[in-house]
Amino acid sequence: MGSSLTFYPCGKQGEETFKETRSRLLRISGYSNCIKPKYSTFVDVIGNFLNNIHLAGADLSRIDFRGANLKGANLSNTDMRRADLSGADLSGANLRNAYLRAVDFSGADLTGADLTGADIERAYFSKANLSGTILCRTKLHGADLTDAFFGGLSFGKKNYPPANFKDIKSDGSTKWFNSRGLHKVEHIPDELNKQNNFKDAIELSQGIEYLINGNINNALTIQS
Repeated sequence: MGSSLTFYPCGKQGEETFKETRSRLLRISGYSNCIKPKYSTFVDVIGNFLNNIHLAGADLSRIDFRGANLKGANLSNTDMRRADLSGADLSGANLRNAYLRAVDFSGADLTGADLTGADIERAYFSKANLSGTILCRTKLHGADLTDAFFGGLSFGKKNYPPANFKDIKSDGSTKWFNSRGLHKVEHIPDELNKQNNFKDAIELSQGIEYLINGNINNALTIQS
């Protein structure tokens, strides 16, 4: 029978020493980057062993987690502004209500990650995989989604306000296919509305909702 190890490098949120120790990981990581290349960095040494890590509520602003294995990690309510998560595995991670402004997610795997309520303004998602990612109540102002994959992404669920696309950057290479709730997104830039793949995804999203709600006739009237 397999077993798993849960890693609490900052202690558990709510414990007496949590506030004192929550920035310790950030300091260790920052120092290790200062002594490279003679020695391995923090991520080089343990980056592959951070899956399912619990860092809820921690201050991780500007941390370097490039290529780290953060699969299934609990990063809810963290402050990760300007962090480098390029190439990281964040599949299934909990990033609910995290502060992620200007984070570099380029090439990262966010498959199935939950970013409900997260602030990802001006974040960079070039070539990132957001398949099945949840972006309910997220702040996307100014985010760069160029060449990102959004297949099966959920932008909104029943009783959740939609995502906001004000000033986001995207070109025709962004994959929107089967992004549920996409038709409810607010403040879509004019240039994005002109992209055929985005318009097709909007229609598909609306059609799926009609079918789920039993509105067959309305679904049939949507042009493909």
